Amino acid sequence: VLDGVPAPPAGYVYEMWLSRPGEAPVPAGTISKVRTDGTTITKINGDLKNVPSLLVTVEPAPGGRTPTQKPVIDARLS
Repeated sequence: VLDGVPAPPAGYVYEMWLSRPGEAPVPAGTISKVRTDGTTITKINGDLKNVPSLLVTVEPAPGGRTPTQKPVIDARLS
């Protein structure tokens, strides 16, 4: 669940990335629709084992294989 985020700009999506130390971020899905109240619910794709953080970037739709922007969210997982 994301809360308090604006909709991505037209032609862009939020892309989630699994971030493991010493490895390139791995795509974990995209978010293209955010409710007017700034919330969205989405599924994270991939194995979260040994993933200390989930990054979210704004990327050109439909998303990519590597991040092109700095993360707008860096969520620590426990």
